[in-house]
Amino acid sequence: MKVYLFTLLILINSFFTAHTPALADGIKMQRVHIDLPPHGSNFNFTLIPQHIDFDITTVQVPEGCRFREENNTLNMFGIASKFNVICQGPLVGGATLTLPFISETVYITYGGLGENTPKSEMLSNKMGETFEVNLGIKLPKAIMETVGDFLSLGIIHILKGWDHLSFVLCLCFIALGRQLFFLATAFTLGHSISMALAFLGIISFPVPPIEAVIALSILFVAREAWVTQFRPPSRLYKKKPPQLGNLVIVSLFGLIHGLGFASILLDLGISKSEQITGLIFFNLGVEIGQLIFIAGVLVISSQLKAMSQWPTLLRILLLAVGSLGTFWTLVRVASF
Repeated sequence: MKVYLFTLLILINSFFTAHTPALADGIKMQRVHIDLPPHGSNFNFTLIPQHIDFDITTVQVPEGCRFREENNTLNMFGIASKFNVICQGPLVGGATLTLPFISETVYITYGGLGENTPKSEMLSNKMGETFEVNLGIKLPKAIMETVGDFLSLGIIHILKGWDHLSFVLCLCFIALGRQLFFLATAFTLGHSISMALAFLGIISFPVPPIEAVIALSILFVAREAWVTQFRPPSRLYKKKPPQLGNLVIVSLFGLIHGLGFASILLDLGISKSEQITGLIFFNLGVEIGQLIFIAGVLVISSQLKAMSQWPTLLRILLLAVGSLGTFWTLVRVASF
């Protein structure tokens, strides 16, 4: 029993010591886009978004090449830095560009060689280490490699997305059994629909307001979980929340959270040939991660409910989640 109590206390502490709000939505992501001319000696590489810790002197270009210029442009995800490199002769097989890891995950896309050759690749490593980009002709990735990349990205994103996890956590204390299943399904359908629509360009949205509404949704469900758990028994049994109303509200919030998920995929600049695969398996990875988290919450809470301190612990947890939602909302609104 002490193990479960210790685990819950770690969870509560993590909510207060989570990363800054700007990074609360998920993993840190860096995109590198390489433009390679078909038979030329020059190439460009673009970093999106620009990173404050990036040091151009840590970049190693192929032998006989040098930097010519850097151009910065602003897009919806920040400043994109484009570097132009000129070389004395054509790039030969084995030519590489060495870059430092400045994020937990790097997504590399290729352009300039035609629709059938350059694809993409995803790399993960520890901060501070370097990685090499092969500047030769890229062969198309095997379908299972692409599937694995986006499946793992979806799982990692949801399990490191404190705001999404906070929302799902509160759902676990609003309903149980079949009702929890229906609520989780409504949330899944909502964010799956909006993520697909946004990613495929059918709808567009500004990111900052979406992030603020996501934070506000956490405050709302934390309040609902509190009322459900601690209102007087007379209200609990005589006036149950209407299931249809809960489903509609959770579905609407799911639509908002889906736009947050879509911003991750949009930030990657996925090639057209991988868009559908990436969308399907990123979403599937999100669902797998969500189910893992719900199962963990239910197992731990079922053990802790036998303790006399459980009501107090649950109050502390819900207050922590609600406070975090309020904090994120204020900070994200202030950043408009």
